[in-house]
This record gives sequence, structure tokens and C-alpha cells, in this order.
Amino acid sequence: THIFVAFEVRLSAADAGGTWDVYFMNTSGGDSQRVTHDSSRGQDGGGESDISPNGSEIVYQCRPRNAKSNQLRIVPTLGGASRMISEGGRVPKWRPDGMRIGYLDNREYPKIAFWTIRPDGSDKRFEFSDSTWSFDFSWAPDGKSVAWIHNDGIVIHDLESGKVQALISKMTGIGELCWVQNDAVVFSCRKAGMFDLWMVPARGG
Repeated sequence: THIFVAFEVRLSAADAGGTWDVYFMNTSGGDSQRVTHDSSRGQDGGGESDISPNGSEIVYQCRPRNAKSNQLRIVPTLGGASRMISEGGRVPKWRPDGMRIGYLDNREYPKIAFWTIRPDGSDKRFEFSDSTWSFDFSWAPDGKSVAWIHNDGIVIHDLESGKVQALISKMTGIGELCWVQNDAVVFSCRKAGMFDLWMVPARGG
């Protein structure tokens, strides 16, 4: 079994003005391969990418030099021409079935909205908004809910019913999270300047 990762790298100032592009590599080792040449400017415009469930494409956030806002684009895993699927948005993540992509939109700051879209850029849907800033989310394995950072905690949003369930509360410093296959949510939390990994059942506890 091979596991692959996509990640964004800041290019040297001499090469491209300190901009960012997406690279792809096998976690077992070997050389990384540069797959985008958008040269996103600044960390706010780049830094988020996700490999499709079938491994054929990468969705990523970028902000080319002449663009007025962030773009969400898709590029083949082995490189090639990319295509824009949305103007605006950040933290794009494939739904586990590969049929839709979820992402955050902060254009109504301080509210943050969760949207989904098809990989071809069609059928853009507003799912819900939150009055508190969220830096990350994670799809449930069945694609029907998302785990969401809310205030000093994590909540579960059911996308079909609209119900919200508190999972973790009164825990400051939560950074990134991932809803794993054994129906648990793994998340990072910063305390006293150090990051640790925590895990909680998705049903609570």
C-alpha cells in the first residue's frame, strides 16, 4: 500500500519572489514532484491542498499574483494544466466519495461559511455559517456530517438535518482536526507553546 501527500512549499525569493506551489510525494520516500506553477503570493493565499479519494487529482487554494482574491483550483496529481473551480474560499477538502469538495469562506468576516461544490465547478451550495471563526473542518467518513472548530471546542454539523452536536468544549488552542475511519476525531491542541494530538469518539465521550 502506498500513501501519498500533497503539500505546499515556499519557493526561494530568488526563484519566484517568495511564493508558494504544490508538491506531491510518496510517504515511503523518494523525490517530491512540483505539480503547480501558479506561484501563489503569500501564505494567506497558499498553504492548503488535498488529494482526491481516488488519488488522481489535487484540490488546492492559491492566489496568483494578479488575482484579487483566493482561488480554488484542481490539478492532476502528476502535474499538468489546472482549472479554477471557485473564486474565493480556503481549506478545500474532498468529500470521502469524491463527488463534492467542501471549503470555508470568510468574506463575511467575522462569520465563516461552509460551502460545497462539484469538482467540475458546478452546483455550488451554501451549507451553513458560524458566528465564530473556524480554521479547519473534517468530513465524516460517510460524508453526511463535518467536524468543525467552534469557539474553544469542536462541534458536529449534520448536513442533512442541520443539527449541531457539541463534541469538545472549553479546550483552547485547537488547531487542525481529522475524522478518521474508526469514527473518532483526532485533533491538535496547543498548550504552553507545545502541540499535542488528542482523540475523541465522534459520538462524544
